[in-house]
This record gives sequence, structure tokens and C-alpha cells, in this order.
Amino acid sequence: MIQGVSDLAAVCVGILGLLGAAATTGMPMWKVTAFIGENIIVMETRWEGLWMNCFRQANIRMQCKVYDSLLFLPPELQASRGLMCCSLALSGLGLCVAFAGMSGSSSSLTVASIEHPHGTELSQAKA
Repeated sequence: MIQGVSDLAAVCVGILGLLGAAATTGMPMWKVTAFIGENIIVMETRWEGLWMNCFRQANIRMQCKVYDSLLFLPPELQASRGLMCCSLALSGLGLCVAFAGMSGSSSSLTVASIEHPHGTELSQAKA
């Protein structure tokens, strides 16, 4: 019984990790640069992500542009893209393996044996 609960908890943590890695990969907020001019009206914020750049002036509107070519990206950005995509692929593969391992242990969760305090064993089927 404890094994099944720990398996389920591990899969839930794995799903949360996969969702977090996917959100982190897609967000344009990997590098944030802010510039404030002589007065507060001239304020610019620039976000650089793995897939796009975003630019915002004085909290008015945001413009985002997807990178045109992979060849013009710096090597550290190319490496970050590759590593994050590998992270997503491996965590998805790990979840598939975890689900396959859980389906084999589901038979132990359907019937639980409970020992009575007087020494008799009761078998209880769960729905």
C-alpha cells in the first residue's frame, strides 16, 4: 500500500517538474535588462528568452520578436535551447516509464490484506 502511494507521489512530482520545465523553456524572461533615462517617462525593459526577444517602453505596450535564424544566436543560447529540449524529452520519457511501472503494481493495490488484532486475517477488496 505504501509502495503505491509513493509511486503516485513520485509521478505527481514528475508531472510538476515537466510542467515547470516546459514553462521555463517557453518564457522570454531568461535575461532582463532595464534602462531608465533622465526621467521616469523614458523607461525601457528588454526580455531575452530562448525563442524570442521582448521589448517594452514605459509600461505602454510590449513587442515580441521570434529569433530569425539559429545561426545568428550566441553559442550559450544554442546550448541552453538544446539542453532544455533534452530536459523536456527525458522528463517525458521518465514519466512514460513511471506510468508503465505503475500499471504493473496496480494489482497489489486492488486487494489489501488487513491483519485483525486477534490474529485473523481479513481480505478487503477496494473499488
